[in-house]
Amino acid sequence: MYLLTWNRHLGENKMPSSPPAKTEKTLVMKFGGTSVGSMEGLKQVIAIVSAASRNWQHVIVIASAFSGVTTNLLASATSAAQGNLQPYENTLTELRHRHMLMLNAFSADASANEHWRKILQQLIDQFSQLILAIAAIGESSPHTLDAVASLGERLSVCILTARFAHLASAKNFLAAMDKAAHAMIANPGTKTNAEVFDEVFFSMVGFEKSDSLQIFEDFYQTDFPKLYKETEADPEAPLLVHKAKAKGIICVLATNPLFPHAATRQRLNWAGLQMEDFSLVTTYENSRAAKPNLKYYRDILSFINQPAESCLMVGDQAWDMVAGELGMQTYLVRSPNTDMTTTMPTPTAEGTLADLYALL
Repeated sequence: MYLLTWNRHLGENKMPSSPPAKTEKTLVMKFGGTSVGSMEGLKQVIAIVSAASRNWQHVIVIASAFSGVTTNLLASATSAAQGNLQPYENTLTELRHRHMLMLNAFSADASANEHWRKILQQLIDQFSQLILAIAAIGESSPHTLDAVASLGERLSVCILTARFAHLASAKNFLAAMDKAAHAMIANPGTKTNAEVFDEVFFSMVGFEKSDSLQIFEDFYQTDFPKLYKETEADPEAPLLVHKAKAKGIICVLATNPLFPHAATRQRLNWAGLQMEDFSLVTTYENSRAAKPNLKYYRDILSFINQPAESCLMVGDQAWDMVAGELGMQTYLVRSPNTDMTTTMPTPTAEGTLADLYALL
């Protein structure tokens, strides 16, 4: 038996920036869903970005969807395909309330709020159109689900852009983030995820990738490790991995490859693990697809040179369980973010990491 394990509780949160003096280089900052998902969290993000803008000539902010939004968007889509619109109606109400509340609280220019409200409403209307179309057809294609899932990031970026529109071109910022995100999701596999992102993103933001390389390297060496205190690791994860290795089981960290090697390595360290504990760690540099694309799992199987039937995929999300379509065994560890739907394969088994440890 071979074990594929995953990235639960490896951690991601606010990203501080503290260069000593004004620089003409560009700082790229990434904030996760927890960071932008509450009033207090968004206040911290605004403070961090405001401080960075005083020291950096150019600041680019990348934001995840508000915490829990992507899960609700996808649940609405899958339920609509089954003729159940109640999750959609609940999510629609929450999207309007939550994002409009944030906009009113944090927009820097109250007189421009109407402009941003229209943009938010257009995105929410897109959500409605997609879900109602899914309900009418009775099924949802992978392309449609990608479009639904991406709306969470587009909504959160709209809020942050409204707050910092006076510092940067709102049109370019939104367009670059939107197009780059869609390109990553739709990667057909001819290039790595990193190449796809770089090609789209840097062609739109007006500067070369080479201008920001040293900034990224310095950040991950000095500032990113400070985020450790903001995360909480699952103590069972390293115990499980070490026991599996001791039994000769091949271990792969099958984390969705949307982060660079440097960030993933740090997150592993916070969980009490090392890159060397795994035969493969998927990052956006070494991957040509992402979950739930089956090519992502096929590429892993090819790398470790093992048949799907000899592997076990452990995860807490529906897109982890799709590995079962290739013949892998799957093991679901439920978490507050778990959203299993009938359109995804039923896991072979489910339980806790401690349960799995006892079975090895």
